[in-house]
Amino acid sequence: MDASKIEEFRQHAESQFRKENFANALQIFTAILEIDRNDVEARYKRALCKYSLGNVAGAIQDLSGLLEMYPDNVSARIKRAEYAYYLQMSDLDVLVEQLPAHCQQYYGKYPNVHDLPQDIRTFTYKVMELFVERAREAEREDRLADAVKYWQAYHDCGVKIDYDLGSSDVQRIIQRLTWQIAARSGDL
Repeated sequence: MDASKIEEFRQHAESQFRKENFANALQIFTAILEIDRNDVEARYKRALCKYSLGNVAGAIQDLSGLLEMYPDNVSARIKRAEYAYYLQMSDLDVLVEQLPAHCQQYYGKYPNVHDLPQDIRTFTYKVMELFVERAREAEREDRLADAVKYWQAYHDCGVKIDYDLGSSDVQRIIQRLTWQIAARSGDL
């Protein structure tokens, strides 16, 4: 099949996707992948279709396959983390370890969550809000090391989510908690 036919399929699939006809878009993206199994965009969009149709495990499988071929695809990494989180709804520590690095890889040295694509940004906002909630909870419960971990993850994802809590504010919180930990252990 020639490239123009694949492009025609792609345009039709994109049209169906935009109209939220996910079942039709899924079939067309699958047809594209039968022609070219290495088509990154078709595999990514097929995963989004599967998720939208409630097949979270299938979406994760597609994203994992894409990452095997292209391990530096940050959008796929973040989406896979999001879908895995929704599937398990429990492993926040995995997100604390992975999401900040994925965000920083996506938008470079100076993170700003507003630079992420809308679908990824929405999930990142939710997780960052959860980081703040867990950090405050850990402080209230006097689990200072956990509080530092969550505040640092929030900061590293791109602190611009909450303008009342800017980068310097979060850095001061982390510094204060670190000093408290050091004082308790006699290191000050």
